[in-house]
Amino acid sequence: MDPPRNMFWGLVVKPNKRYETEVQEPFRITKACLEPSTAEGKVSSLLLECENNEEFIIANLNLKNFNENIDLAFNEGEKICFKVDGPGTVHLTGNLLQSEEDGMNMMEDSDSSSDDEEENVQIAKSKKAKVESDESEEDES
Repeated sequence: MDPPRNMFWGLVVKPNKRYETEVQEPFRITKACLEPSTAEGKVSSLLLECENNEEFIIANLNLKNFNENIDLAFNEGEKICFKVDGPGTVHLTGNLLQSEEDGMNMMEDSDSSSDDEEENVQIAKSKKAKVESDESEEDES
């Protein structure tokens, strides 16, 4: 069985630019950091735009609060767009997630090993039952 994937993911979001994509591999964002030299002493808001064109503020960053822990996950096929409102450049970091297909393969592997364990338990019980019945027959004679 392959070990779980935990590969780094990152994106640098510059002001006045849109970073649109259709997610190819599921990923999670865990941190947003403001590049201090670009902040100009003002607030920079990291925005996420979803498929329905709705915008959400993910983080408001400035020189007093230049990083934010976040926990956002995106699945394959989702259309998303990141942008910054304000002067600062924002660095997003996180990791790639295991795809559903990979997860299903792991579930199948664990199911089959669980089936094997159940089968071994059944065999052990039947051997124990046979030993016990053999012993009781010997006691009767």
